[in-house]
Amino acid sequence: MKPAPTPQARRKYFCPCCGRELEPAAEECPRCRFSALVCLQKFPLQAPHLTRLIDPEEALTSREGRTVERAIESLEKTFPQIRLHVCLTRLPEGADSQEFGYWIFNACRPVSDEEEQRRYFSLLLVIDRGNSSISVTLGYRLEVFLEDHALKKILSSSRKHFLAERYGRGVVNFVDQLSMVMRAAQRRFGHLVESPNAPAVSLEEKSTGRRSLAPAR
Repeated sequence: MKPAPTPQARRKYFCPCCGRELEPAAEECPRCRFSALVCLQKFPLQAPHLTRLIDPEEALTSREGRTVERAIESLEKTFPQIRLHVCLTRLPEGADSQEFGYWIFNACRPVSDEEEQRRYFSLLLVIDRGNSSISVTLGYRLEVFLEDHALKKILSSSRKHFLAERYGRGVVNFVDQLSMVMRAAQRRFGHLVESPNAPAVSLEEKSTGRRSLAPAR
């Protein structure tokens, strides 16, 4: 008997602004005209270095920061291909955390070929304390491991901690839940398969999902 073929995921691209599905080669959303250039113009800021933990306002205590770092380190040790980045920030009123995450992925250019390859297997968790929202931006090759419903469930499970400003506990919970989903997906697929999307979840009671446009080249 032949072994069952490894499940494959069809690569999809979605506009992070309006959610419309796009053609793979699309550089601009035909519905809302969102593009990488528009996103860069929305955030005329000095891009931070894409480190493991970005916390310019020190929302986490030193102890919480170390706990978060250890949790992420454990995840990356279990899944060496993956890089997880966490950004706690306070965006201007009305700013979209999903667009901001997409901006960081594009504005923070990789400094080496190795880092560029790792970016395709990276996750960026953005916690917007100003607008009470959280979102995740994924690298190209992770969506098959993290389908919308699973990732949205992970985000929702951490929501109560973020609402209570228990940011450290919320991030650790996110990492723990993410690790469980990745382990299950690894048993199912056995290896990473290319793919690119990510939803966002509001911290308000009515949550919505979104995906992100593929990173600009």
